Amino acid sequence: NCVAMADIEEVVEEEVLEEEPEAEVEEPEAEVEEPEAEVEEPEAEVEDLEKAYDRVPREELWYCMRKSGVAEKYVRVVQDMYERSRTVVRCAVGQTEEFNVEVGLHQGSALSPFLFAMVMDQLSEEVRQESRWTMMFADDIVICSESREQVEENLERWRFALERRGMKVSRSKTEYMCVNEREGSGTVRLQGKEVKKVQEFKYLGSTVQSNGECGKEVKKRVQAGWNGWRKVSGVLCDRKISARIKGKVYRTVVRPAMLYGLETVSLRKRQESELEVAELKMLRFSLGVTRLDRIRNEYIRGTAHVGRLGDKVREARLRWFGHVQRRDTPAEEEVTDEMKPKLKTFMQNITAPKIPEGEKVDFDDIHRKRQEKDFSELQSLIEAHFIQRKKDEEELIALVNRIENRRAERAEQHRIRTEKEKERQARLQEEKERREQEEQRKKQDEDAKKKKALTNMTHQYGGIQQKMEGRKGAKKQTEREKKRKILAERRKPLNIDHLSEDKLKEKANELWQWMMELEAEKFDLSEKLKRQKYDRGFHMCPLQIIQLLARVKDHQSAKGRGKGKVGGRLR
Repeated sequence: NCVAMADIEEVVEEEVLEEEPEAEVEEPEAEVEEPEAEVEEPEAEVEDLEKAYDRVPREELWYCMRKSGVAEKYVRVVQDMYERSRTVVRCAVGQTEEFNVEVGLHQGSALSPFLFAMVMDQLSEEVRQESRWTMMFADDIVICSESREQVEENLERWRFALERRGMKVSRSKTEYMCVNEREGSGTVRLQGKEVKKVQEFKYLGSTVQSNGECGKEVKKRVQAGWNGWRKVSGVLCDRKISARIKGKVYRTVVRPAMLYGLETVSLRKRQESELEVAELKMLRFSLGVTRLDRIRNEYIRGTAHVGRLGDKVREARLRWFGHVQRRDTPAEEEVTDEMKPKLKTFMQNITAPKIPEGEKVDFDDIHRKRQEKDFSELQSLIEAHFIQRKKDEEELIALVNRIENRRAERAEQHRIRTEKEKERQARLQEEKERREQEEQRKKQDEDAKKKKALTNMTHQYGGIQQKMEGRKGAKKQTEREKKRKILAERRKPLNIDHLSEDKLKEKANELWQWMMELEAEKFDLSEKLKRQKYDRGFHMCPLQIIQLLARVKDHQSAKGRGKGKVGGRLR
């Protein structure tokens, strides 16, 4: 079976009607004439009108009322209601001036739905079929067919009829659905464009699936029930309100949302069980009990005076069946005996569940026992907490003691290491002082040896000089000889062992002054020597200069040999 949905759009021409039909089609049963005959796939199309109330042409409305047999005086009354209709448009920057409203029906008027239904009845008079194949509810239209070709043909007829009266079928919103779709089934086209194919659609609040299942519809009913329960949860979960009043609120608000449209749905046992499970959860939440209280479902229902949901669904089906049987059958419909439903010879008596005698449930006693149980559990938890806290305190004290002992041990170890380090530093200091004294003693010995060697060299040089003077006779000393003599005269050895700190500073200053005097004397002598060389260069002949250079050379060579004998020049 296939269902196709078409959406009517507004035509931007003159004043036209834009209607918004959403539709859903029930699944027709396939008729099999012979075992060999192939059963065709029924299809249906749904047409939706956009802004239908706002775009109904007034002239079309008067025409449809007169054609439907409405008295002329009532037509004039309606015309007076719609005459000189004016309105304004408000926006963020202000409002416009008043302007006339010449199309559309009044919003919020009790007469507008009746007038719109009258207009739609006249517009679809030429194309609609009997109720099994065409269903219309306000602006929701469903067109059923047994084959894809018939769907395309009926859709084209509706398009032509609506466009002739100022309507237009929307290509983008038109959809169709094939029930029990076979492999390789074709598509439906509208004026050469392919119509969108769907597996399910929603019509008048119910969901229709292509495979004939109702699982999604059941889930939506359960969700709708929970939404209604949450809205009144402040009343249902209040312990000050009796269970009977909670049951009335539940039956008034929650259950109708769960049972909406289920009288036309074929429920399975599993799906019926899902609905009952959700209902029992709501009732247990409302009465403040859980499954741990071990209270049977019959007692819960009896206390809240709420019957089984499956029985209520069957009651709704019987009520709907009675409405169908009592309705006025149109003359154009031929009802045969085969089309009439066959009643069962036995129907189970549907009654509200009652609490068995002698086993009434006192929910106040259940709450009291639960509070006592919670209180005892809380006391046991508190006792266990304090016991554990005492153990934790003992462990903490033991840990603190271990930390203190460890800290004392570390302090003792640190003290021992410090003493050992001090002893080691003292030994190193003593060893250092001993080495310094030894080095100082060795240095003094070396100085004494050097002084002795220098003294011996001076005596030896003096003897040689006296011999040379004795040989050559008395001769005037030169500047170089005077310098040598002065350098040979040494100061007494420096002894500072018996001096204090102040004396050492004075001695150091004295030595510094002496060094400065020597440097100054050296500078003066060097300058004097330069002047002598310069002066002698003008008064000496070349022969004398050559002899002087030879003497200097001999003196330098003798000076090198003397260095090897005495171990180097003293400074």
